[in-house]
Parts: sequence; C-alpha cells; structure tokens
Amino acid sequence: MNHITPSLVAFMSTYGFIAICYKFAVSINLVDRPDNRKNHQGEVPVIGGIAIVFGFSLACLLSSRGLTEWRPLFFCMIPLVVVGVMDDHGDVSVSKRVGMQVISCLVMIYYGNVRINNFGDLAGFGHPITFGGLESVITVFCVVGVINALNLIDGIDGLCASLCLVTFGGIFALAKLTGSSVSVSLLVYFSAALFAFLIVNLGLTQRIVKKVFLGDAGTTIIGFFLCWHLIRMSNGDNAVFRPITAVWLLALPIMDTLAVMIRRIRSQQSPFRPGRDHIHHQLMNIGFSSRKTLVILVAFSMSLVGVGVLCEVKEVPEPFMFYGILILFGLYYAGSEKLSRHTKIKRVDL
Repeated sequence: MNHITPSLVAFMSTYGFIAICYKFAVSINLVDRPDNRKNHQGEVPVIGGIAIVFGFSLACLLSSRGLTEWRPLFFCMIPLVVVGVMDDHGDVSVSKRVGMQVISCLVMIYYGNVRINNFGDLAGFGHPITFGGLESVITVFCVVGVINALNLIDGIDGLCASLCLVTFGGIFALAKLTGSSVSVSLLVYFSAALFAFLIVNLGLTQRIVKKVFLGDAGTTIIGFFLCWHLIRMSNGDNAVFRPITAVWLLALPIMDTLAVMIRRIRSQQSPFRPGRDHIHHQLMNIGFSSRKTLVILVAFSMSLVGVGVLCEVKEVPEPFMFYGILILFGLYYAGSEKLSRHTKIKRVDL
C-alpha cells in the first residue's frame, strides 16, 4: 500500500495547523510559562499535541481504509486530547487526568480488544506468565505508567518526540522483518505528524513558525498511541514480537521514571512530586547543553531499541532479555545516583 500521500498530508497538515493556530493559542492563553523547573524563554504555545492528532486524523481519513477500521483508537484518543488541553489551559487535578486515562484504557480493552494477557516466558519454564482475571488491571497500570513516564521525560526540546520516533522505528523494523502489516499504516502516519512537530519544537523553522510544545495533551496521546501498538503487537493471536521486546523498545523512559521514583522514596519524598532530577536535568547540571543532552539520550535510546530488535530477530530466550534489562536498570540507577551526588556536591561548592 502506498503510504506516501497520507504521510505527506499528516506532515503538512500538522505543520500548517501549528502555523495557523500559533497566535490564536497565545490569545486564549494556551501557553506554557517559565518557572523554577522550566528554562524556556517567554510564553510558548502548547498546541503540539492537538496539531499531531489533527494531522494524523486527516491522514487516516484520506487513506484507503478511512477512519472506520480504527474507530476504537480514536474513541480512546479524543477524550484524552480534551482533558489534556484543559490541563494545558488551566490545571486539572491529578485524579481527573488519571481517571480519564483509566477510562480510555478500559475502552481500549473492552471495545478495542487490546489488552496485556501475558508477560511472556520470563522465568524460562516453557510457558508464558498470565494474569487470569487481572488482565484489565495489569493493562491499565502499565498504560497509565507509560503515559506518565513520557510526560515526565518531556523536559527539554525534542526529547519526548525523538524518543518516541526511535521506538516507532523499532516497531516498524520488527513489523517489516517479520512480514507483518499490523498497524504499519498508523505508525507511518503518526510518525509523519510527530516529525512535523519535532522540527518546529527544535526551532528549525523559527523564521517561519515559532517554537511550540507538546503539552500534556501531546505527551498523553503519544504515550497512549505507543501503548496501543506495543500491546497489540506483542500480545494476542497476531503478536509480531514478544512482550519483553516491548520493554526494550521503551527502556529509557521506563528506567528513568523508576530510578527517579526510587531515589525520591529513599529520600522520604513523594515519588510523584515535580522535580529536576531526571536524566536530562542531571546531564545539563554537569555542563551539557540541551542539544547535546538530546543527542546523548537519543543515541542511548537507539542503542537500547537496537538491542531489543536484534534479540527479537535472533530469538534470544526471553529470560536472558529479562535479566539483561534488570542488570541494565541496575547500572542505569547506579550511574544516575552518581550523577545526582555529583550535582549536589557541585551546588554546595558554588
């Protein structure tokens, strides 16, 4: 199937939406302002997420399949966009945001029939770890966790979008290598829309269109879209890869969120409080610019995704992949702790 025309539509309509709606977003106060956790200059519109959904939806509408086949996905996404925009415009309570995420997950499970029914053969016993009647609970927990992990790592220009594009690339590679066509069209269209946002967010078109941010609407939608496809392609009868491979494809956001939460709990702080202790903050605190930090983390993520894809293609046993990611997390946490201590010492010296 020819994906070129819908992909171009996704790219151009996302870019055009940002260009047209930039001033309108400022006029209605749909902007992000700098504070003690945010270093950007001036007010920046948070319409990236809305633009991506617009471009992606238009591409799907103009594709040969239309929107009918993907109706459950859009039923889940639209409420998330609405709540995300409300939160970007004025704070929405955590309970309401998470509540809508849970509702969208339940729609995904019972209407879209997309759920986590096993974690694969992680123990090496020859059969997958299943959950029986807890499938829905496990699915909701994992999806909400990933959505918020991506929201937390969205701390510098281009990071969240770039990491997600790397993950999309891994999913696409596995789909092609295994000869599967599951979700390929959606991945291509969404990636095109996300790439259009990325070049604006990085300031590469500053003379034409000024910088915008994803906003909570954007990170929520991207996280949900990723989960939908990772679950659909790693569980069920039409699985393309094993569940542990999905973890490798999202390894960096997951490891960073877990490391931050563990460190905060050990410091007797709330694991959910906002802070500047994520990996991108730590790298910038030791002297790297935001652009160099972006390059380092994207390269690291590409290596992790590459390992996951290679292990899947070579059919590396699942227990080895599982213990491998546990060892990797241990090393990541140790390195993160070292960076955290170095930052504290540097601040004391100052």
